[in-house]
Amino acid sequence: MIAYRMSRFAGRLAAVAAVAFGVRVAYVLALGRDIKFGLDAVWYELVSATIASGDGFVDPGLFFGRGVAVPTAFRPPLYPGFLAVVNKTVGHTSLTFQLVGCVTGAVTVVLVGHLGRRVGGPAVGLCAACLATVYPVLIAIDASIMSETIYVPLVTASVLAVYRALERPTFLRWAVVGALVGLSVLARGDGILLVPLLIAPAGMLARGVAPTRRLLLTGASLLAAALVIAPWVLRNEARVGRPTLATLDVATAIAGANCPATYYGRRIGSWEHGCTVR
Repeated sequence: MIAYRMSRFAGRLAAVAAVAFGVRVAYVLALGRDIKFGLDAVWYELVSATIASGDGFVDPGLFFGRGVAVPTAFRPPLYPGFLAVVNKTVGHTSLTFQLVGCVTGAVTVVLVGHLGRRVGGPAVGLCAACLATVYPVLIAIDASIMSETIYVPLVTASVLAVYRALERPTFLRWAVVGALVGLSVLARGDGILLVPLLIAPAGMLARGVAPTRRLLLTGASLLAAALVIAPWVLRNEARVGRPTLATLDVATAIAGANCPATYYGRRIGSWEHGCTVR
């Protein structure tokens, strides 16, 4: 009976994900020409091109403007690297990147569905997946050629992994949590907030686990996150001269999204440059 319910839920969730993919593709094809890409999206496309061509993670302005390959750490590497793989295997046009974003958007819907099922059962999971399917912000993100395209599913997967780790607190499951958080950080620098806001409190919430083991499980998760992030930080120390996640200040991204202008009124939920000016 349990297997039947699981298969029925999986089938329904797959149908919702297919609709989510279709909605996003329709959005891209219908409005793609009218979408105005920001400088961030252009930067990601250009850096993905230098990675795909074998020139590495270099400053795109200097590379395409002067033909000089200067290593950069302006932004974290995961999304440009992801686009570079798409560039080499599928295509390098903006439309291609947007359509791949439709795929990651469908993956997000599946993850949201499974997370909802963990929290409140199959009905809640399917309702959550349906809401994610038609949520305008998620649809826009998936067509934006921005790092959120992979950041959102990674964060969702991190939370889902925490539920699995709390359900059966093994070192492997907690290491998976840390690895996913590490990948989230490599997608967006402010993902580092998942360490104090997700890993630390989750470790303290593990029920039926001795305090010493809680600390060890949390430590395993933190170690896994550090192992994922460390190669990038060490590369930056060697090539850029700074052991950093990104030379672009992460605090700027956080400040721009957390101020009165983005909490109230027409700009609610957005990002405001004026909030970053001190």
